[in-house]
Amino acid sequence: MMLLTKAIIKRTPDLRATDGQGDDAIVQAKFFHPMSNWTWFLLELEKDDTDPRGITGVAFGLVSGHEIELGAFDMHELETVRVHGLGIERDMYWDPRPLSEVRKSLEERRWA
Repeated sequence: MMLLTKAIIKRTPDLRATDGQGDDAIVQAKFFHPMSNWTWFLLELEKDDTDPRGITGVAFGLVSGHEIELGAFDMHELETVRVHGLGIERDMYWDPRPLSEVRKSLEERRWA
């Protein structure tokens, strides 16, 4: 599955473009592995006009795994991950929403 479509790349802000927005920053896409609790929420993406896809692979967002934290991750790496033959998937029904909504949902699930 292609994790980043042209539409997602186009609408995702450049790296550091959402600095200062805090929980008002918009999560553009959600990626997950179907056999784990790991989830990546895309906020920013480093763009590169010299790359055929228009990205370097460096992304920034909220990562939910062992902990829930903001950080950088590599989209090219996510595309190569295979666990029991399954790769990372994109939530095809994801609608961009504020980071505050994502955090609230994760916290509710964490303590449920």
